[in-house]
Amino acid sequence: MVLELTESSLLRRDAQVTSALAQIRDLGVGLAMDDFGTGYASPSSVLELPIDVLKIDKSFVDALAQPRGRKFAESIISFAGAIDIEVIAEGIETEEQRALLTEMGCRLGQGFLMAEPMDWRAAEQLLRSGRPLAGPG
Repeated sequence: MVLELTESSLLRRDAQVTSALAQIRDLGVGLAMDDFGTGYASPSSVLELPIDVLKIDKSFVDALAQPRGRKFAESIISFAGAIDIEVIAEGIETEEQRALLTEMGCRLGQGFLMAEPMDWRAAEQLLRSGRPLAGPG
């Protein structure tokens, strides 16, 4: 199980937040930084936080069409891999995006290419159906 928190909520530097994050991790719950790259997180803040997953914001997935956008996404994926943090790409809508992200080493993704948003009942039914989902990796 992984709890997603926005980048801005994780960057609050106070003892209460730090203590709560440690308690959550002690329960065996992973922590994901959602919307990475859209706020104020720096590489040093990622190193200091007890996170397990970086979720690359959809805006960076959309930017894969440009060379600079591809290089930026690749650098995030490489950085995260170097410090043993998993990466999830958000907002994957095309097979081309999926293929590029897979090539870059991103194993996980979410977006309309895989499935449209659904409530927990529909998600449970989809998982029980055994129908394969498209996606990185």
